[in-house]
Amino acid sequence: MSTGLHNNQGEGTIMRCVPFLTICIYLVAAVLSATAAFGQATKEFNWIPSGNLDVGNLESENDSNYRSVGEIIRQNLTYADATRPPDHAARRTTEELFTVRISRFRGGAAQGALVIRRQVDAAAEPVELTITIDGTEYGKWARPKPEGNRRFTDVFYVIPATGLTTGPADRPRVKGQITMKITAAQPYDSYRYDFFVTRDWGLMPEDYLGALTTREGDDTAAATYLNGLVKEGDHMWDEAIALYTAAAGKAEDLELARCIRRRVRRCNYFLSATKVKDTRDDMHFDTHYALGQYCASNGFWNEALVEFTKAVNANAASGDATYHMAEAMEYCRMPVETYAPLMGRAGWLYDRKDVNDVTVHVPINTYEIPGGPTSRHKAPMNKATMDAAFQNWTHAAQMVFGASRGAWRINTVFEPYTEDEPRWIMHLGWLWGPPNES
Repeated sequence: MSTGLHNNQGEGTIMRCVPFLTICIYLVAAVLSATAAFGQATKEFNWIPSGNLDVGNLESENDSNYRSVGEIIRQNLTYADATRPPDHAARRTTEELFTVRISRFRGGAAQGALVIRRQVDAAAEPVELTITIDGTEYGKWARPKPEGNRRFTDVFYVIPATGLTTGPADRPRVKGQITMKITAAQPYDSYRYDFFVTRDWGLMPEDYLGALTTREGDDTAAATYLNGLVKEGDHMWDEAIALYTAAAGKAEDLELARCIRRRVRRCNYFLSATKVKDTRDDMHFDTHYALGQYCASNGFWNEALVEFTKAVNANAASGDATYHMAEAMEYCRMPVETYAPLMGRAGWLYDRKDVNDVTVHVPINTYEIPGGPTSRHKAPMNKATMDAAFQNWTHAAQMVFGASRGAWRINTVFEPYTEDEPRWIMHLGWLWGPPNES
């Protein structure tokens, strides 16, 4: 790989060569910064979004490979705090089959229990569901019928971390995705599922896995915490905060107390967010942007995406809001082709005069690699290979442009390399340096 760098600062043009490893290190660091702007260490990650399924929304169903049969219904309901979900559609069915893609972060696959959050009509008669993952039944999901007015509420089910792994017991490997099947003997209304990987249940006894319900007579920190989650699912924020505060005070495990306090922050966010009323004359850019930063710094990526989207709607010319909206999309497991262009747009919105234009020459190998690191053969020079390479490098350039706040703009040139050329190798999108750098 060779590069030509144009440092355009109004003083003329400087051309210089940049070493291969320097550019590679810079690219890796810049792309990583696109997913780590808030400086969280690995242990800070919790309740990591693993996607969602908005039943009745064709695009969402297609993204999750959703299969079910049943009529589409709609209910014009709100949650207890008067907030409205983005979609009121549901499917009345007795069986659902769909794919859940397991979250990843800087350290690799997210390891922990899988939390399923399900939106339900509180007035509907509870129906017992059976949950099956990759052909293995994991239990029954029963829920009580909440008291009070008719409303939407969220209920939870927790799959153990072992349900997401494969391979031998002494060397388990987290699956990239799972196939989930939900069945029932009677019809039920399916509105929406949200999925999260969390380490909370690794800090609590195993009997707290499964369906999450109020635990009467159990005064432990873990039970009090789970009772708070029940209230949080019902959007009863003040009651949830009171239970979380009590649970954190009881917890002898500092990590569990830390996880609980994070739920307090999420409730505080909603108490603040529900007070913001946008109008055509005032769409509260500063407020939504600040709330988005608060959510992102605590790992509430679904909520961060909502707030940054509102901020962009209020001021589409903000590079920071656009970039952070794209970053939240990435953490919410949205496809790279949806958020990488927005990162590139953010780079343009910064409109920097000191932008560094870098031309990257990417060699496409046309001969077999002897003893390559993965024992692959030469990349076929066909349209599919070239399209994939072009798309991947375009996304990388867009991420770098946004992450650098518009300071580094990469232009990519693809060149076929023969056996007589220097051995810089790109092989089906993978880069290797030469055997001897000198």
